[in-house]
Amino acid sequence: MKLFLIRLVRIYFGLGAVFAGLGILGLVWGVATQADCRDFGLVVGVTVYAVFSAVVRTLLWLPSLMHWWMAGAEPFLQWLLPGLFIACGTSS
Repeated sequence: MKLFLIRLVRIYFGLGAVFAGLGILGLVWGVATQADCRDFGLVVGVTVYAVFSAVVRTLLWLPSLMHWWMAGAEPFLQWLLPGLFIACGTSS
């Protein structure tokens, strides 16, 4: 039973780390590819936020996924890669 729980915890944190890594890549990619988002301070701030959110997502990815599933307001890709939906600057 103890080995089963250890494997379950490893799988949980492993999946969380994969989701967190994708989240970091999505946020950094979203900021780096938009012309209005290339301000150095913004890129550094988003990178720090991405690393912090990766730690949180590694620990709490299952409750977050369950919350997304129950709310159903946003597409799965927006939950998985939130950085792809970044908009910078003003829309005029």
